[in-house]
Amino acid sequence: MQHDMKSTPRRHDLLHGIEQAAGTSTGVSTLILLYGLSAIAQGIAFVSAIPIMRHMLGGEPADPRAIVMFAACVVIAFVAHIIGLTKSSRVSVYAVCDRIVQRIGSKVTRIALGWFDATSAARVSEAISDDVQSLSHLGPVVLPGLISGMVTPLTVAVAALFIQPIVGILLLIVVPLAGACIFWSMKVLHRVHPLERDADLELSEVVLENAALQPVLRSSGQSGMRWDHLRDTVDNSTRMGIDRLKAEGRPSMFFQMGTQLCFAGALITATLAACFHGIDVAVFAVLCLLAIRCVEPLTLAVQYSDELYRDNQAVDAVHRILDAPELKEPDQSAKPESYDIRIDGMGFGYRKDAPIFSGANALIQPGGITALIGPSGAGKSTLAKLIARFWDVDEGSIAIGGIDVRDIGSENVMRSISFVFQNVFLFDTTIIENIRIGRPDATRDEIVAAAHAARLDDVIERLPHGWDSPVGQRGSLLSGGERQRVAIARALLKNSPILILDEITSALDNTNEKAILDTLHAYARDKTVVMIAHRHNAIRSASHVLEIDRGNVVVK
Repeated sequence: MQHDMKSTPRRHDLLHGIEQAAGTSTGVSTLILLYGLSAIAQGIAFVSAIPIMRHMLGGEPADPRAIVMFAACVVIAFVAHIIGLTKSSRVSVYAVCDRIVQRIGSKVTRIALGWFDATSAARVSEAISDDVQSLSHLGPVVLPGLISGMVTPLTVAVAALFIQPIVGILLLIVVPLAGACIFWSMKVLHRVHPLERDADLELSEVVLENAALQPVLRSSGQSGMRWDHLRDTVDNSTRMGIDRLKAEGRPSMFFQMGTQLCFAGALITATLAACFHGIDVAVFAVLCLLAIRCVEPLTLAVQYSDELYRDNQAVDAVHRILDAPELKEPDQSAKPESYDIRIDGMGFGYRKDAPIFSGANALIQPGGITALIGPSGAGKSTLAKLIARFWDVDEGSIAIGGIDVRDIGSENVMRSISFVFQNVFLFDTTIIENIRIGRPDATRDEIVAAAHAARLDDVIERLPHGWDSPVGQRGSLLSGGERQRVAIARALLKNSPILILDEITSALDNTNEKAILDTLHAYARDKTVVMIAHRHNAIRSASHVLEIDRGNVVVK
């Protein structure tokens, strides 16, 4: 099993990729048919106008069939386009965007917890906002513009072949030229856009860093643009933007030159035919209109290459989430009767060529605190997350109460475990509600007792609204140590048989650290407590110590 997240390859077909992302037929194909019918009808309407113009110019009697054909084509083009636009709103909002957002929301609840890292929230947020927003333009904006810009000129050019072959040939050349330029533009965007995006991201990070470092920079005389790192990053971002504009400009310039040459050739040919080959004024006028109608929409169609690229990128981004690995769940979940943790011949690595554990064995018994120690990067946090089944092991097993965690199932494993992370996440609500997350049906007295055990009393007393004081976004109104104590209170309130703590005393002073450790020892009398520790006080207070050493777990 390979755990590194490789990017999903580009879908061969944008529409197929959208239907896969939505999980159903979206109706986009129907929109293409409607817009295509409208575009063809527009082209035929131009050609059927020749007899009508001849009659208006006094050259021929009115032909009822031509009038009927012209009127029918105009009505068909109008009705098909209106139905397409009306249907596109429902397709874009419900069949595409709403379905994709629902599938992403559902998928997030099933993805292996190990998939979530510092960038996961940003990826999900971007997918359900920016990427879905891009796809919402496909039906009402991109498809009608692109299809009308390609199909109508193609119909017009084919019709022109029967009126004046040379004009038709010149106009036909423009259509594949537009297709080639759209393809060329997409390739250019695929190459230069990621570079510009990375440069913009780096610029944003450096600007934020520059703001945070103002006291240091000003004290060293590097205010404004004098900081070399900021100046170089701005220059790099500007250079990437200019390079993108230059690269995008080449396909557009090539197409503009080609279309103008073909357009000029078509008009010159039509003029010569009118002067020397006896075509009448009506045919000449229609040929000129056909030439104009062929070139103008094609020019607009090429401009949609950027939208097509963004839609392709949006579909790929959505699929990277929808294709994220899910843990295989048992048909019938087992429930452990005891809560000792046994690691038996366990092997695991985020990549197959870089294993972290190989044949590791250990037994963690209830009663007392078991400390996990070892150098940074040895795999302490990874082992803790494997016990909680954030990932499945590659070989061997991890068992709770003698039952493999894969047979217990992720939901039941998480019910049995409280996990306090080193980087605490608090919701932008009150302290009491943040603690209540540990057990939503808990009474206020139970929440207060958990907070008291986590040494939160002094924090509550100093806050202006006590228990009802907001903690700010991600707990920004509390210090690191205070956030950790809220997370500990949350875990104590849940009262799970297994408690896993990742460096929870790192931001505490000695007094609070001792008080928390005393609380944990009392909690651990009939529970299984695993604590990742670096500080000597935490290690000395542990009942058992396991060291992560070269892919194995050693009893100290």
